Amino acid sequence: MSELTRAVAIIIEHCLGVRPGEDALVIADEGTRMIGEALRGAAAERGSDAVLAIMDERGTDGTEPPASIAAALVACDLYIAATTRSLSHTMARKRATDAGVRGATMPGVTLEMLARAMAVEFEKMAARSNATAKLLT
Repeated sequence: MSELTRAVAIIIEHCLGVRPGEDALVIADEGTRMIGEALRGAAAERGSDAVLAIMDERGTDGTEPPASIAAALVACDLYIAATTRSLSHTMARKRATDAGVRGATMPGVTLEMLARAMAVEFEKMAARSNATAKLLT
């Protein structure tokens, strides 16, 4: 299994807990299309009804997505915004969160970054993070 495949599986299975029958929306742009395709494919393999929406790259971080994507964000069960520019601080993302949609934004993500940062032993990382949090608390 490649590092990218492992990283994508961790995001889909552990971070977002994609379940069969869920509507999953993956948002990407031309710069992140390959990542979007990998995420959509992994979500579909978990049994979700996964859709990949490719939008034009936004000019700046925080610029709202197209109206069709904004509407899809509140209509899905979960979303992954793997885009060049950040959608984290948009009204579209906030409306989705307020509607109970779970999701992740990954602004500026690259193939190399994803493989390096997410292809980890997730359970071991979670245990270490929980132990550190307990010490700090």
